[in-house]
Amino acid sequence: MALMSYAKHETPPQTWFGLGRYSRRNRVGDIVRLGCLLGSLLLLLLSASSAGAAQYSCRVHFGDDVDLPSDLEDLLEGKPGAAVRVCGVLAQSETIYRQELSKVTRGPSGACQFTQRNIFPTEDETGLPIWSYRPPWENDYLPEIVHFMLASDEPCPRQDDLSYTLVSGVSDGLFMALVRFWERFSSPEHLEDILSRSPSSIRHYDGFESLERLIVAGKADHGQLRPSSIRFADGFYPDTTPRYEITAYPPTGISIGGRYEFWVLSVDLGEDGFRLLSISVGVH
Repeated sequence: MALMSYAKHETPPQTWFGLGRYSRRNRVGDIVRLGCLLGSLLLLLLSASSAGAAQYSCRVHFGDDVDLPSDLEDLLEGKPGAAVRVCGVLAQSETIYRQELSKVTRGPSGACQFTQRNIFPTEDETGLPIWSYRPPWENDYLPEIVHFMLASDEPCPRQDDLSYTLVSGVSDGLFMALVRFWERFSSPEHLEDILSRSPSSIRHYDGFESLERLIVAGKADHGQLRPSSIRFADGFYPDTTPRYEITAYPPTGISIGGRYEFWVLSVDLGEDGFRLLSISVGVH
């Protein structure tokens, strides 16, 4: 309860992946951006799967790697704990993009966290090679900073650990509280308690039955079904209720009727803690 009280009085940042606050006037553009960013998230997930690895792959490089590419040595020099993710198409040995990953730290509420932003090789005014957060071919590019967090009592893992969650507009205190809500929701022992404080229509949402089966069978517990992203979604919905969205993917290799589903939980924060408002489902 203390954690909920702490989180409730925090003011979440009014940004989403550096795109600014959602507004109803700009909702169409925001939805388009949302789709692009979710596509990027799926691309990262594919890079970690056996199916996607044959075509597309990402690797995280650290300053102490024995095979660190020479072009990354100066980028990581003087940045202990930092890393660079390099993604490309294996068949053509082509690099698509690079992302600088900051050193992992712990927030005030204990969440492991680091940031990610795109970085580009370019040249300075004299023609010498340098690194820049803006691509040389686009003057109007708006650099974005993406945040990753993880709730862990163990020492924080490195940035290449797939347990990290993509986070937007959520402080580490809110993140820790939302993770605890998810852990209760995805536990067979606490699912009914969560549902008893939610609208009765929850059980009729598309995807609820398949998610409930995973939870009741114990396949969603102990981190097997984990949140891939948590975000503050104020202004995205027709009403004015501030909401948080938790997106979760199924355990690796589990399909529902031949489809691989993911779920998006919409929750709000009241006086007695978080309350589940709706569940939506997507297919990939």
